Amino acid sequence: MKILQITPERISINTHAPYDCRMDYQGSCIFHGLRSLFGEDVVDFPKLEHMYKGYEHSSKLWGKGFTLSQTLDDIPVDREDIVNKIANDYFQLILLTSHNLCDHYPNIFYSYLERIRELNPNVKIAVINGKDRPEVYDLAWKYTPYNFQREILDNQDERLIPIGFSIPKEKIVSETPSKSRYVASILPSKHDGPNRRTHIYNNEGDYYQDYRDSWFAIDCIKGGTTSMRNVEILAQGCLPIFTDLENVPSKCLSFMPKYTMRQIKKMKFINLPKSIFNVDEIPSDWNYILEDSFDKDLCINLINSLLGYTKQLLTTEFSAKYILEKCNCAK
Repeated sequence: MKILQITPERISINTHAPYDCRMDYQGSCIFHGLRSLFGEDVVDFPKLEHMYKGYEHSSKLWGKGFTLSQTLDDIPVDREDIVNKIANDYFQLILLTSHNLCDHYPNIFYSYLERIRELNPNVKIAVINGKDRPEVYDLAWKYTPYNFQREILDNQDERLIPIGFSIPKEKIVSETPSKSRYVASILPSKHDGPNRRTHIYNNEGDYYQDYRDSWFAIDCIKGGTTSMRNVEILAQGCLPIFTDLENVPSKCLSFMPKYTMRQIKKMKFINLPKSIFNVDEIPSDWNYILEDSFDKDLCINLINSLLGYTKQLLTTEFSAKYILEKCNCAK
């Protein structure tokens, strides 16, 4: 099937990296999965340059481009005459993706939706809202019933369809890696947090290796409840200690193994400073694991189980198939 994914152009690569639309993680996850499944039939407009091998500016991207940038072959794709293609039913599905920068252009989504409907009143449209915050594009219901949202509060519109981050299947380890430490060096916190140790690596290999070498990794709510870090930890054969999991709304982290994550946090050898604490209260010098009661065999079994879960439910291809299923599209 022919699919068009539109990522509204906002700013240049040379401006402040955290606001660069080229690392719209949610949109990038979906695009990677769709392109992996359908090849050139999935058209990115404008071209998502950061997704293709050979891209030269990954280090300037938010998160330094780890996990998703430079992952796809730059195959020939027909991006010409998009307007006429939309008008003449060339595409069976159009995805319109959003990230935080749309906050600075509040009408950007609606102008695109209106234009698409003007061109073709019947084409199927889906909105992919990957923002950190739970604001809803309320007027989008006028254009489509397929409104996917990453951050959904428990009291929000029940029609919203939950969506989450995912990872290319080739970046998931095949088995439990050898371990040399209890807890990974990476510590998330707010950008000005006193203990922040989030972006401490300059290349993806070293970043992944920290998780592979570690039995556990600290995770938490940051700008949103969902982050690429959630999936990256599991994909590298590491167990997440999600410090404030109790504060996550029921429809957030919707594809993560939340039941198992709760059990991990309750393990007898897990030693948290508080039973519930926030992103500003994660110390780097705390003894998170009680060595005398550590259960190596239990952890190996859990890692193997969660690797199987990740390979089944947290790949970009699974996310793409989920989108198509919810939009009632033939695969």
